Amino acid sequence: MSDNKSQERVEATINLSASVKINSKSRFSNRHIRCACLCAKECDKIEREYEVGDTLDDYSLLYEEDHAYASGSIISSVAYLESTINEFYSDCCDKADFLKEIDHNILISLGSKWDCDDFEKKNLLLKYELALMEITGKGFGKGVKEYYDVNDLIKLRNLLVHYKAYWQGDTANESKYKVNHLSKKFDSNPFMKKTGNPFFPYKCLGKGCALWGIKTSIDFVAYFYEKIGVKSLIDADSIYLSVFK
Repeated sequence: MSDNKSQERVEATINLSASVKINSKSRFSNRHIRCACLCAKECDKIEREYEVGDTLDDYSLLYEEDHAYASGSIISSVAYLESTINEFYSDCCDKADFLKEIDHNILISLGSKWDCDDFEKKNLLLKYELALMEITGKGFGKGVKEYYDVNDLIKLRNLLVHYKAYWQGDTANESKYKVNHLSKKFDSNPFMKKTGNPFFPYKCLGKGCALWGIKTSIDFVAYFYEKIGVKSLIDADSIYLSVFK
């Protein structure tokens, strides 16, 4: 006869708890260029509604909206340029994998510039120029179309952000805004095309201007990355196509 032995079962409950901290870094250059594209798309919709021959009074609200979206697109296009170069210096500081083709000592040098307090005070194009000089030994040089176009774009953005009201005449060389030469770079706003109003801001701001600003900023960033031999993490062309599909 087998012994029936009682077996005592001891259960132990162990509570484990742990916390994990995760650091993240968000990019905003892609959001800025998407915003610029979305605003330009609204300009396109508005200007398609306008029929040449109708009085401006019938479309005054549309015209105001068109101007607003065009202004937003220009401002966002330059914000894309600002955030792109700031993100680049930050990536140099982190020695990001996609920058592995750049000499390690150069990355350290560029990263140290990012850590300086006066970095934000530097001119936007100077930030690009300094990086280009350090990596390639050469600046943008004379005759670079992308450089001169983006300089015009930044000046236009500055006019909008730091706007000053001036009296203007009907002669091109009377404008204190000094952007009348842009009339050769894109189509005028159709609401004002046949009026006698000054180029800026009336004829300047519209779909043509917005699309020019987007193309100018994308082309400049592409030129910069091509020169330093690195592929950008942000595919701005794809963002543009996704909005205007």
